[in-house]
Formats: sequence, structure tokens, C-alpha cells
Amino acid sequence: MQLLPHEAVEATPARVQLQLHCYGVELYELFRADAFFKDVRSLDKSLGEKLSLIEQLDKKEKDAFYSVLDAFVGKKKLHDALKGVMEKVEG
Repeated sequence: MQLLPHEAVEATPARVQLQLHCYGVELYELFRADAFFKDVRSLDKSLGEKLSLIEQLDKKEKDAFYSVLDAFVGKKKLHDALKGVMEKVEG
């Protein structure tokens, strides 16, 4: 039986096993998520490691990351500026 590209195929256990075998993957490896999705904990990384992690992101993810970073840096600068003004007023 030949399938057209748009036809769906039922994912029977035998077909799943065959596809996994073709990719050289064992079934149990699909359930070892902890080995694949370990916490990165970038806070504990060196600056170089952090930059390497950021460089692994795609463009859209990098843009989002830098937008959030810019917002926090801007907030910090505003806070510091207002604190300085308040100290001059009170002083």
C-alpha cells in the first residue's frame, strides 16, 4: 500500500518501534526527559557560558531576551536616577 503525502498513518506500536529503529533511538529514551531537559541554571554560569547560552537561541528568542534585559536595565537606571534626586532634595 502506497500512501500519498497528505494521508495519515495510524501510529501503532509496531510502526513507532520501526521508526525509532530507523533513527537509532530506543523507546525508553523517549521517557528519559530528565537527561535531556536538565535545568540550565544560568545564574551559576560564568559570563562566557551565559553568552554561549544566549547565542544558541534563535533570532526571535534573542530579541525577546534582549527586550526583557533592556527593560530591567532601564528600570534600574531610572531607580538610581530618582534615588539620586531624592538624596539631593533631602540633603
